[in-house]
Amino acid sequence: MMIKIAVITMVYNEQNNLPMWIKHYKKHLPNGELFIVDHGSTQRVSKDYVDVSTLRLPRSTFDDRKRAEFISNLHQSLLSDFDWVIYTDADELIVPEMYDTLEESLNNEPESSISINSVGLNIFQHLGCEESLDTTRPISEQRKYAVLEKAMCKPSVSRRPIKWTPGFHTSNNSPDFGNGYYLIHLKYIDIDWLRFRTEIASCITWSEEAIRKSWNRGQVINSEQLEKKFQSIANFINAGRITPFDFSQEKANFVMGATLDSNGNYRADGEVNSRVVEIPASLLVKLP
Repeated sequence: MMIKIAVITMVYNEQNNLPMWIKHYKKHLPNGELFIVDHGSTQRVSKDYVDVSTLRLPRSTFDDRKRAEFISNLHQSLLSDFDWVIYTDADELIVPEMYDTLEESLNNEPESSISINSVGLNIFQHLGCEESLDTTRPISEQRKYAVLEKAMCKPSVSRRPIKWTPGFHTSNNSPDFGNGYYLIHLKYIDIDWLRFRTEIASCITWSEEAIRKSWNRGQVINSEQLEKKFQSIANFINAGRITPFDFSQEKANFVMGATLDSNGNYRADGEVNSRVVEIPASLLVKLP
């Protein structure tokens, strides 16, 4: 029997990433439902995307705790009608390791798999060698390098209620990598796209808690910092410092090193170091 799957994202003026997000999850969840929470975008998401379910919220100060609570509650509500519910940001594309589609992979998850983490990979534009991203062409023809990122090894897929912490990097569910999944993070896929997102982030009104806890720090990056970040990855690639595309040890460290804190959330204390990898073609073709 085919399982029922829903995927959620929450957006604000995501002109670049959202079309790719929709294309990706429609391909991977042909029988699934896509839900977009529009947090007061300048132009209503529903005007451009009539074939997905949209919920329009009034624009308010950006508070990641409030967002995590809202999405956690929406996730729980959807579980009354769906077997699995996924949440990702609009620049996060989950792909399965063993199967062609997410639907097929989740349909073959053992009963013991309740909440699933993915190996987080920041896909980078190789400055000097790769041109600006052309959305009319597949990603597989334009990008191939990524950086393993511990913070992106998120618990994004669950078939039981989940309570995310601000940032969605951890939750009250113990980490499990299931059949094997990768979260391809598009934040760095194009330096001009990131400049655009940074400009939008610089205009956001953040909540007092967000400012106090520096939750907005990673969203606002000046041009000089951007150039240095992209160039540092290019330097690794140019020097041939590419590591094997095997994350079995990191996944084991992540799971074994997880500790339960006083609030009932699992913290990822295991050792997972950033490193540059080349994404195999067999995985790249699963992206839009």
